[in-house]
Amino acid sequence: MVLKEIEVHEIPTCAIPSCDNEAPYDVKTVMGPWGDLCEKHFKQMGTDIGFKRIMVKATVATKKFDKTPTVTFALTRAIVYDEEYPSVKCPWCGKPRNCEMDANYTVTCEGCKNKFNIRSPI
Repeated sequence: MVLKEIEVHEIPTCAIPSCDNEAPYDVKTVMGPWGDLCEKHFKQMGTDIGFKRIMVKATVATKKFDKTPTVTFALTRAIVYDEEYPSVKCPWCGKPRNCEMDANYTVTCEGCKNKFNIRSPI
C-alpha cells in the first residue's frame, strides 16, 4: 500500500522526543498509536497506514489584471444534484479550486496568493 499524499501549508516537527526534524508522515506506528514522524523514525517504526504531507506548491501568476478578476463556474447536472462540487481555475495562475454551488465571495489562491471573486451562475 502506498501512503496517500496530501498538500499542506506547513509540516510539523517529529513527535519523537529530542527529535527536531520535520515530520512529513502522519502514520500509524508499529506500537499502535498514530504520530507525526520524520523520515528516520518513519523507517524505524512507521507503517504504510496514513499520509505523507507535501508542501503546497507555489505557483506564479502568468496574467495581470487592473482589478480583482471574477470567475463563474459552469452549471452542470452533476452540480445541481450534488454529485460533485463546482470547480474554478484561478484567473491569475490557473490552479484549480473547488467552491460551493451558491458561491458569491472573494478568495485568495493557495498557489499564487492573488485574490479573485467566485460567482455562482444561479
